[in-house]
Amino acid sequence: MSNIKFINRNMGTYVDNSFIDNYMADVPSPVFSLIYIYALRCANYGISISNGEIAKKFNILESDVVNCWKFWKEKNLLSLAGDKLNPIVELKEIKNESENEKNSFENKKSDKVEDKVKIITRHIYNPKEIGELSSQNKNIDEIIKYAESIKGSILSPKELEVIVWIANDLDFEQEALIVMLSYCLKGKKNHKYMEKMAIDWAEKGIVTMDMATEYINKQSRYNKVLKAFGVSDRKLSKGEIEIVDKWFDNYSISFELIDLAIQKTIEKTGKVAFSYCDKIIQNWVKSGFKSVKDVEENEAIYAKKGKSNVENITQKPKGTFNNYKQKIYSSEEIDEILKRKGNS
Repeated sequence: MSNIKFINRNMGTYVDNSFIDNYMADVPSPVFSLIYIYALRCANYGISISNGEIAKKFNILESDVVNCWKFWKEKNLLSLAGDKLNPIVELKEIKNESENEKNSFENKKSDKVEDKVKIITRHIYNPKEIGELSSQNKNIDEIIKYAESIKGSILSPKELEVIVWIANDLDFEQEALIVMLSYCLKGKKNHKYMEKMAIDWAEKGIVTMDMATEYINKQSRYNKVLKAFGVSDRKLSKGEIEIVDKWFDNYSISFELIDLAIQKTIEKTGKVAFSYCDKIIQNWVKSGFKSVKDVEENEAIYAKKGKSNVENITQKPKGTFNNYKQKIYSSEEIDEILKRKGNS
C-alpha cells in the first residue's frame, strides 16, 4: 500500500475562510470536509499517509477516501498527480469568490456527484453502546438473538458491531435484514463481507424483503453459471447478466438445460463464450426443448437416423403453407450452422 505525498500551495496551516463559507457544507458527507482538513494538516507537516490509513483513522472504507479526492478535484480544490506507487494530492490555493461567482456556483450545483457517490460510514459501537441499544430497542435485541440462532453460537465482537450498526444506522426493513443475515451466516461469511454487502444494498436501495430475496436469487444464478463455466475469479459483465437473466426469466428453462448448453459450449469453443451458448439455447427453445431429456432424445434420433426431422403426423394438401415440415436441430447441426455463420 503506497503512501500519498501531499503538496500544499496555501500559505500557513489554517483553513481558508472561503472553504468554510463556500465548500465545507456542500459535500455528500461531512467526512469529505474532515479528510480535506486532515490533508491540509498532513501537507503542512510533510506527513505521508496511505488511503488505507486515512480510512482507518476516520472509520470509513478506503473507496470513500478515493471518492473524496475525486470530489475535491471536481471542485478544483486539489489535483491528483504521481502514480499508484507514488500518488500525490496537491492542494490548490482557494480563490475568494465574488457574490456573482458564488451564486453561479450555487445555481450550477450538480446532483451528478451526489447521485453517483453515496458515502456510508460505519460507526463502531463499543460494548456499552451495544448493551444500551439492545436493551432500549426491541428490534435490535431480536436481530442479535436471531443472528445467534442462525450461527448456532454467540456472535463474535466484530460480528456484533457490524450487525448492530446495520440494524441501528441503515434503513433496512427487519425482514430484509433477516434475509441478509441468513445468507451471510449460513454461508459462513465473515463480518467484513457482511459489512460490504450491507453497504452495497444500501447504495442500491435494496431495503425490503422482496428486493433482498430477488437480489439473493439472482446472485445465486450468476454464481451457478460462472461455476458451470469454471470461472471463480470474476463477476459477470453487464452484457452477460442480460443474457443469463434472459435464459431464466424470458425462456423459463431449468438450470440443468443451461448447464448442458454451457458444457457443449466449452467442448466446442474451449472458452467462456456466452454468445455461442446463447445461440445454442435459443435454438433449443425454438425447437421446443424444455429439458435435458428432450435434447438427449433428439440427439439419439439424430445418431440413429442421421437426421432429426419431425414430420407432421396429419398430412396437409401439398402446396399449402401447412405442408411445411418443422425442423428440429441437433446440437451438432447447430454447431455447423454457427460455424458457417461465423465464416460468412
